[in-house]
Amino acid sequence: MSANYEKEQSGLKGKIIEFQGKIDSSKNVVENMVKLFSTIVRFVDVPELDRGILNELIEKVVIHEASSKGVNRVQRLDIYYRFVGQLPRG
Repeated sequence: MSANYEKEQSGLKGKIIEFQGKIDSSKNVVENMVKLFSTIVRFVDVPELDRGILNELIEKVVIHEASSKGVNRVQRLDIYYRFVGQLPRG
């Protein structure tokens, strides 16, 4: 009985550590979203994007090779925003 209890206790301690890691990760995501939002709010009434604004909002842009040529050329761009990285495509 004692061995079963110790095994269960060990498993529960592992789950606590796992859940604490998930909580910490979630906190980081929320903090980074707040940082991005507070940066974006400053530019709500800006009539035109300029280099300074883009440098504050965007970390990098990855340009992939075009999949076709001519008028119907298709080329994928990946935009990585500061604090949050690449947003999901919708």
